[in-house]
Order: sequence, then structure tokens, then C-alpha cells
Amino acid sequence: MHATVSIQKAVGPRLTLAVSLIGTVTLWACGGSDTVGPGPGTGNGPATVASVVVTPGNATLASLGETVQLNASAQDANGTAISGKPFTWSSSDPSTATVSTSGLVSAVANGAATITATTDGVNGLASLTVAQAASQIVVTPDAARLVTISLTIQLAASASDANGNSIPQQPSVIVWSSSDENVATVSATGLVSAVAPGSVTVTANAGGVSGSATIDVGTVAYVTSHNLNNVSVIATASNTVVATVPVGSQPHGVAITPDGAFAYVTNTSTDDVSVIATASNTVVATVPVGVTPSGVAITPDGAFVYVGNFDANDVSVIATASNTVVATVPVGVGPHGVAITPFP
Repeated sequence: MHATVSIQKAVGPRLTLAVSLIGTVTLWACGGSDTVGPGPGTGNGPATVASVVVTPGNATLASLGETVQLNASAQDANGTAISGKPFTWSSSDPSTATVSTSGLVSAVANGAATITATTDGVNGLASLTVAQAASQIVVTPDAARLVTISLTIQLAASASDANGNSIPQQPSVIVWSSSDENVATVSATGLVSAVAPGSVTVTANAGGVSGSATIDVGTVAYVTSHNLNNVSVIATASNTVVATVPVGSQPHGVAITPDGAFAYVTNTSTDDVSVIATASNTVVATVPVGVTPSGVAITPDGAFVYVGNFDANDVSVIATASNTVVATVPVGVGPHGVAITPFP
């Protein structure tokens, strides 16, 4: 159906309106009026980005290698989201945290960084903190034996995050404790001191995560096994073998320092002396001496070890401070046993 509207201006104030159904609407004005067409266009142009919002706005990563996905939203001046906008991502400190082209942030090192998402020259920010949290604490050594009351042993604690990365620790962060201070005490730095025979658990705690070591206090006997090339360690309280320590070939003689800290074992076929730390029952030094070392004795002050070298017909003198031979003394044929007089 069509409609034509004609507006005609007559002389005087009256206006005559004629309408016929034709299909289009055309307006004519007579006498000074202009043709009236469609009004101004009402379509919207591209929306202008007024702000960028990054979520989450704050994040903390507790492990190196841990990731968090950030998302960005462009908004106009009324806070309405604008879809379809691409974003460029950047990190203020890539050595602390990196960010991918899709906004995935990865922790690199402890510290802080600002992550920025940009579109149409407008930035949105997120604060990112990397602060490793302890997931595991390992105490070393995890077991030790103090054979005399005067002995001490230094323990160390290392912490790692959930991804197994080591955490730099300040000594004050670790809290040490002993399960029985009547047997052994532990200092704030992890130094364990024997008090009386028995067994204790020493614990290192940081942020609610802990690790521990077992400390036994009591005398032991060291027995060389000539054909097995090792030393058996017997706890005298229970008369049970608590450790077996590999040494040189065909061990023979053994002597303990007066403070109980070290055992010196002569190895007849390798012509050397193995030095065993009694707290850990591990060989900490090997000292070359004469041919076929056999007998061994230690001075009352613990400063020197005398070793009889059976086939060299001499005695090697070892300084315990350096575990080196400082003198060789010729003696008779086939020296075997060695004994040292006490000194008041």
C-alpha cells in the first residue's frame, strides 16, 4: 500500500492536508517550506576503550614454576565490556615473573612484578608476588650418634617449595627443637649436644613444615673385619650392630680419639689409614702411611696418631689437625703393637 502526503500552504493561516494511499510518503511545502527527508542517522560507530580491567588484580605464587592465568577486559566510559579487543601482555620484571601472549604468568624468582595488559593504548595492571613457601624440609644428617657426653654435631636444614626448588633460608626462619633435652639439646642454629645416653628426635620447623633427624647418644665398639674390608659398629647398650663402614683393604687396627669424635683404622693391604667420623659413621679422610700398617694408638690429647708399619719397619706419626704424616720413626723389624702412656 502506498501513501502520499501533500502539505499545501494556502493564503492565510489554514493548512490543507491531502493524503492518498500510494506507498511512499512525500512531503511538499508551498510558499517558503523545504522538502523534509529522513532525520539524522542513528547507527553507533566503534566503541572507545576507556579502561582495561585485569583479573585477578593481585596474585601470589608460592613456588618457582607455578603459574596463574590472568584475564583482561576492555570497557567503555560507562563500564560496559567491549568484546573482540586483542591485548598485549608485558611484565615489569621478567626475572621475577614472565607472562605469555595469552596472559599466563609464570614464577621465576622471589620478588614482585607488575603485569600489564594493553589495548588501543589503554593499560590494565595486576600486581604479582613470588614468595616461595616451604613444602618440605630436609635435615642433614638425618641420623647421627654421639658416643660421648662431650660430643656435638651440627645439623643443617634445607627447605624446598612444592615444585622441589630450594628456598634460600635465613637461620632465624628455622626453629629447632629436641624431643628430650635430658638426652640431647639443640641450639637455635641446629648444634646438637649430647647430655645422657638415649635417643632423641631433633626437629627443624619453618612455616608449619618440619623435618627431623634421629640422634642416638651412647658408647659404641668399632670392630675391623679383615676379610670384608669394613668396620662393624656395635652399640654397647644393646649389643647390636648399628652400622657397617666400608674402609680400605684388609683393615686391622683401630683407635678412637679421646673426645670420641674419630676412629682411625689401619688398612694393611692399601697402606693407608681410614678416618671415620663417629657421629655419621662415614670415612672423612684417608691418610697414606708406610707399608702394611698394623698397630695404631692416639696420644691422650688427641693431637697425634702413631701407626706401626709392619713391613716398613717404621712408625708413621699423623697430626690429627691436618690428617697428614708429620714424622716417620725407624724402629725394629716388623712393628705391630703400639701403646702410648697417659699424661696427667
